[in-house]
Amino acid sequence: MDAFLHNLICCPDCNSDLLYRGTILECTDCGIVFPLEDGIPLLFSRKVLQDHLYQGYQDQYNKIAEDLHEVYLKETRYIEMGYLEKLSYHIFQWPSALRQWKSVGKIHKRMETMRRFIGPTSDLTILDVGAGEARLLSFLGGKKVAFDISPYHLKYTKGDGLARVAGFAERLPFKDKVFDLVISAAVLEHVLRAEDIAGEMTRVTKSSGRIIVETPFNEAPERLHQLREDYKTPIVEKPSAQRKERRRPPTLHLRNFENIEDLEALFPNLQANRINFYAYKRKRSLPRWLKMLLRPMRWMPDSFKQSLPTLFIPTMVQVELILKKQPKKS
Repeated sequence: MDAFLHNLICCPDCNSDLLYRGTILECTDCGIVFPLEDGIPLLFSRKVLQDHLYQGYQDQYNKIAEDLHEVYLKETRYIEMGYLEKLSYHIFQWPSALRQWKSVGKIHKRMETMRRFIGPTSDLTILDVGAGEARLLSFLGGKKVAFDISPYHLKYTKGDGLARVAGFAERLPFKDKVFDLVISAAVLEHVLRAEDIAGEMTRVTKSSGRIIVETPFNEAPERLHQLREDYKTPIVEKPSAQRKERRRPPTLHLRNFENIEDLEALFPNLQANRINFYAYKRKRSLPRWLKMLLRPMRWMPDSFKQSLPTLFIPTMVQVELILKKQPKKS
């Protein structure tokens, strides 16, 4: 195991050091043994696993991870196509090609927006909570750790010097105050215990560090899924007919953020330092005829839509959180 990662990780249940024994990691205090799979430490908290909700959630998320990987593969193949191959694809398979073109465009915009918002990272130690296949981390420099609930996702990460860890974000298997930057991009709307995850992200961030959160904003309530705590599989799926037609994987969005205060409340010891809204859409409350008139404007830049708050609303928000400044003693 890489010495860089070994110095960061700890037991997720008691936060004690872990001994590396070839194919396993053993806690020096409670004695729990954690396996390594394809070089990825599987540091899943036993305490979290005792909650039946997480058993069902993890199973469901792993199924979705496979669907998402297929989507990512198609997008990667499209990006890597040569000019002639891409032209032929758009001529002979234009419906599929158009979907890929739009999807890749959204990804590029999102990643570039996040990279600019985060700023230079070449000298930082970075943790991405809910990294998936670490596409965002590939846009950043520095010493990087991709953390996700799905080992399946992490197996397909690319890039040199990228450490990978699987586990529950409600009990991050990292020591206190070891990261300069902790990122959570499109994660908090999916999780079961957002407050616990926010607390763990705060714990592993240095006092001088930053937390960057990206999440959907002003999402339509009908897109959210219901949580049934009396059933082993906690998520009640209800994808829309439109989502089925477009063959999109289910979102598993459980909560919505309608104002920054809702997001800040998850991090009581931190305060918002910078805020950026992007990806503006037509307001849901508008009459249908007006929405039709505005439809051609969906290609307009966010700066234009932002100037018309009565017609458009932001659908994504990025927030930089830092430690609250303590009042000076008189």
